[in-house]
Amino acid sequence: PRARGSRSRLAAGVPVDVDPASAPAAATAPTSKLETLPDELEGVVKAFAAPPPRPTEDSIHAYLASAGVARPEATSRCLRAGMLHGHVSMPADPSTFLDAVLHEGGCNCCGSALVCTIRDALRQGDYGGDYGDGGEGGAVECDECGGNYVTRICSGDMAFDSGKFHNHCHHLCDETGRVDAAA
Repeated sequence: PRARGSRSRLAAGVPVDVDPASAPAAATAPTSKLETLPDELEGVVKAFAAPPPRPTEDSIHAYLASAGVARPEATSRCLRAGMLHGHVSMPADPSTFLDAVLHEGGCNCCGSALVCTIRDALRQGDYGGDYGDGGEGGAVECDECGGNYVTRICSGDMAFDSGKFHNHCHHLCDETGRVDAAA
């Protein structure tokens, strides 16, 4: 044992004789390398290699048309913004898209269970100013209370609303909800 305050010979700069034969062996790399991926794994790796391309306004309109929507450009801006930002999934087979559940939750007023499909939300208004008249422009109707809007689709934080706080941000967003950098 060293005395308190003393240094080892290496720390003191004193040469130390080391027998190379007694030194630990260096770690060796694996000898077998996988030169190529098996065919069944190649697609899996590619799927994780890069994110899918972000949809555009044109691709969203084309997708809605392929799902059977007559005038895609006239659909809810909030819904299209949700699609643009990836909060509304677009399955490869558009035939099931319109009947997919967009949001489930309680009525904004009474809490009754409500379910809204994408078909229900297609024509909901972008502004819920009719909340005093029963929310007639909302996506779904509660039997007890009236219309309910699905709000905040573009942010993925969906909720039912009477319309009072439902307002697609026309002054900040273009047709599909992209925020204008100059605003």
